[in-house]
Amino acid sequence: MSLTQPFYLEADEAPKLPHGWKYLATEDATEKLKPGKLFDKKSSQASGRVPVLSQGQTDFVGYHDEEPGVQATQGRPVVTFANHTCAMRFMTSPFSCIQNIFPKVGKPGIIDTRYFFYAALGRVSLSDYKGHHPLFRQALIPVPPLETQQRIAAILGTYDDLIEVNRRRIAALEEMARRLFEEWFVRFRFPGHEDVPIVGAPDGPLPEGWEWVNLYDAAEVGFGFAFKSKAFSTEPVGARVVRIRDVQEGRTSTWTPEEFADRYCVRNGDILVGMDGNFHTNVWVGGDAALNQRVTRLRPTLARSSGWLLQAVKPKIKFFEDTISGTTVAHLGAKHLKTIYLPVADDETQRQADAFFSPVDEELVNLHVANEKLAASRDLLLPRLISGQLSVEIAERELEDAA
Repeated sequence: MSLTQPFYLEADEAPKLPHGWKYLATEDATEKLKPGKLFDKKSSQASGRVPVLSQGQTDFVGYHDEEPGVQATQGRPVVTFANHTCAMRFMTSPFSCIQNIFPKVGKPGIIDTRYFFYAALGRVSLSDYKGHHPLFRQALIPVPPLETQQRIAAILGTYDDLIEVNRRRIAALEEMARRLFEEWFVRFRFPGHEDVPIVGAPDGPLPEGWEWVNLYDAAEVGFGFAFKSKAFSTEPVGARVVRIRDVQEGRTSTWTPEEFADRYCVRNGDILVGMDGNFHTNVWVGGDAALNQRVTRLRPTLARSSGWLLQAVKPKIKFFEDTISGTTVAHLGAKHLKTIYLPVADDETQRQADAFFSPVDEELVNLHVANEKLAASRDLLLPRLISGQLSVEIAERELEDAA
């Protein structure tokens, strides 16, 4: 979520609340939980029973099969705050943390945990890469009677529950795409593979009739423009601009008033690669935008699908992420991209693969866009409900009408 809410340290600085409401600092409204054993990227693995939260809003650094650090459940949810990014999460299943993730629950009889999540969301925003938790602990939040809290949480939770259903569908589709690519293009178990011999090739063995194709022949490769960062704003003026930090989420809340050429345009379905630090690779779903420097855009050519290109290029980019080293931050460049070769099947097999990937690509974008609309509706309601400006009764009626 990119929502921001007002930040106050003193109640006399904050707007008046409805009768029966009060302000509390987040540290007075919650209990801090012990995070248990901490993990990092090296100590976690690619799959496992327990996810390890990163400092992002949705991603994980990996998984493990040990005891979870925090036992969250549907009946006992947990809210986390990331010290360096200010990202907050609402967790309803067991998890573990990296360093600087702070798990919290609402104090019994004082604040509902889900309401706390919404009330505290966006109170402290990212300014520099520093510790923000001390400030977050002091931030004031409106606290209505417990029954009102629970009704507000239920209204806003309805939107997030729908978003979560879509996220699960997205995860299932992405897993289907990954498995098909691995089965056909890595293990070479495509339809009719029994009758096709594996032959030697300069970049590795391939089924007969297949070929290794350079990335620059399989895709249109575009690099970002050096926009002036001082002109960036969260005000919707000009065009959205995609920075490295936006690649992983697939959307942005940053705008630029600068004009730019068409070759720097980004549209839904484009594959983006962050070129510094962690080389995140993702499909863009945030609508028309402009490409900032150090972000690369890939578009498939020769009528191939984005899904095939994404699955083909991801392990290549991951290889560079694991092997490129720098004095401070690793940098990916055109010289690296030009060394990438991708497996292209014979015409019939490639056609069948693209026939699978293309509708999946479209459905993934549609689900992401649907979630954006749900989140926008929720974010319009949230500050008005949390501040008491919109009555719970009216919001409940509007939600019933929308259903």
